[in-house]
Amino acid sequence: MNYSEKLMYRALKGACPSAGVLAAVFLVASPLMAQVPTIAETTINYTVTPNQITVSGQEFGTSAPVVVLGTTTLTLISNNATTIVAKLPSGLAPGSYILTVSPHNSLPTVFVVTYGAVGPQGPQGLNGAAGGTGPAGPAGATGAAGPAGPAGPVGPAGPVGPAGPVGPAGPAGATGATGATGITGPSGPAGPTGANGATGPAGQNGMDGATGPQGPAGPQGQTGPSGQGLAEIRASLLQWYSSTYPTTMAGQPRAVAFDGTYVWVAGLGGVVTLSPSTGAVVGTYAAGVYPVALAFDGTNMWVGDDNGGIVIKLLATTGAVVATYAGFSRPDSLAFDGANIWVGDYGSGVVTKLSATTGAVLSSYSTGANIHGVAFDGTNVWASTGGNFNGVFELQASTGALVNSINLGGFGGNEFGIAFDGTNIWVAANYGGCVVELVASTGAVVGSYATGTYPIGVAFDGTYIWVANSGNSGPGGNTVTKLQASSGALVGTYPVGGFPYGIAFDGTNIWVANANDNTATN
Repeated sequence: MNYSEKLMYRALKGACPSAGVLAAVFLVASPLMAQVPTIAETTINYTVTPNQITVSGQEFGTSAPVVVLGTTTLTLISNNATTIVAKLPSGLAPGSYILTVSPHNSLPTVFVVTYGAVGPQGPQGLNGAAGGTGPAGPAGATGAAGPAGPAGPVGPAGPVGPAGPVGPAGPAGATGATGATGITGPSGPAGPTGANGATGPAGQNGMDGATGPQGPAGPQGQTGPSGQGLAEIRASLLQWYSSTYPTTMAGQPRAVAFDGTYVWVAGLGGVVTLSPSTGAVVGTYAAGVYPVALAFDGTNMWVGDDNGGIVIKLLATTGAVVATYAGFSRPDSLAFDGANIWVGDYGSGVVTKLSATTGAVLSSYSTGANIHGVAFDGTNVWASTGGNFNGVFELQASTGALVNSINLGGFGGNEFGIAFDGTNIWVAANYGGCVVELVASTGAVVGSYATGTYPIGVAFDGTYIWVANSGNSGPGGNTVTKLQASSGALVGTYPVGGFPYGIAFDGTNIWVANANDNTATN
């Protein structure tokens, strides 16, 4: 399909059936920016002076592109949508160079070109210094006080008070004859008790007893009501307080992911990690030529290199390379199913299952189409596709076998980003300006919901579906759309950077990779 045919196709197919009123707007929209041009091969003619390079591929456009070898902009001899011929600079030293082709109104693409004889590979450079330790987390709350220790012993009793006076004697009996001594008569009654004497002074307190062991903690009190965080404030005020941060070495960023500690952004030149609270760059790591896909397996961050045709496994805590796996064409999407990594290969149209532990290939399935995204629903793996088949493929995660294929071309076509909300699958119909919701258990279409221009990335935050709209012109371009997952109702549309592509949730905020601005927005 040439440029004019694509523009007419977008105009005719530019809206979902539920959003047909947008068709007139798409007639004047810019050409699709979502398709990245592809370099298939390069050849160098050494028989002419100066030497000439021929670049073969797709989506170069009909306008003259900008072609850069290393840091030198080349002079074009001829160009069309599939072939570019340019002059090489005189005195070019033999070696490998990065060739960048920047078509008009599209993302650039890169390719590694070898000029002249190539020498043996040099020794590996020294590892860079480790990054500094992050700040300590806040102190935990003070525990409840233990029970009081036992009371000390009672002091000695005070002295006894004086005895009271003796009562009066009874009257004397008459003197009888002196008889034998009789037995002693009973004692007379006791006289009344005298008044109590004054209380003696208290004795000194005994020494304190040793403190007893701490008693068990009391039951935890009820959780207090949650305070309003930034997310709640934004929702209540229907406002979007965005912050944008540079991604340094990750130029033209296409992917973003969260590992529980840091936000990862992948783009031309490597990957960077950002602090989710401040957006500050924490680390930068080389990862192929143009990494465009990320997936976290709980320990490692997996990276798909579009131009290098490799998948790289990095240790998330340090960014060190654990392993590299070759054999791919353009591994542009990744997903983790709890034990395995699934690779969606845009170039070959194959979905490959790798062991997350060993990297061994466990299964592969050819869709025959361009794969744009993969997602896991807890049982099966879904792949969104464009090109020869505009729709989704559902594969059994345990075997990799096909469960279902669903054609979604009626919603505009070129299905891109894909996400699971716990019940349903959401897919971005890039040409249709909408997202399509399907029941994960049956594949039945629930509905389609209008977004901005050329939706490309999809994420779920536990309540809402977020969609990155990559169009640089037309309604809703360079924005993020927020939809109610339970109903598909529009909650809001928020401006972000240029050509928003990848999108992810960090537990509090949504992060968007802006490919044209070399930034990330939260």
